[in-house]
Amino acid sequence: MDDGFKSGKGIGLSTESFTIVEVELLKKVLEFKFGLKVTIQIRNTSDGTLGYRLYISSKSRDKLLSLVKYYFITAMNYKLSL
Repeated sequence: MDDGFKSGKGIGLSTESFTIVEVELLKKVLEFKFGLKVTIQIRNTSDGTLGYRLYISSKSRDKLLSLVKYYFITAMNYKLSL
């Protein structure tokens, strides 16, 4: 719950501590198993290395919310705009 954020109309997942291979695997699982539209964004981390962040498209936002909203604690609902 804590490593995600709103990004425009989509949702970002802070996966910078994972390798590109791990992030690509997670992307494939989210697309195949849950039908989400996901992209990988490359960014510089605070220590100057490259990090890989997942971005879930605004087109998949409602589907993602329907999958996760029942597991969120009330204090984190602001991350989902609930």
